[in-house]
Amino acid sequence: ATAAIAGFTGIDATAITIAELSRSAISPFIAVLAFLIVNSVNLIAKTFYIFLQGTREFTVKFGVSVAVIIGLSFISLLFI
Repeated sequence: ATAAIAGFTGIDATAITIAELSRSAISPFIAVLAFLIVNSVNLIAKTFYIFLQGTREFTVKFGVSVAVIIGLSFISLLFI
């Protein structure tokens, strides 16, 4: 939950923390899942920011791209 909240502003520090935790405290699967959640929240937040500042056409195109990226990312969990 904390990682998802951090995803609203950026993913750099969270990604570093997840990488460090994956060495000893959490399993690699949980680390990948946490990173996917952070990245997904970050992309959704960017889509919202574009909605507020950009055009409707660009928001729709970006939103569709984000949906594809997020969907394929979570599908990739099946191969871990």
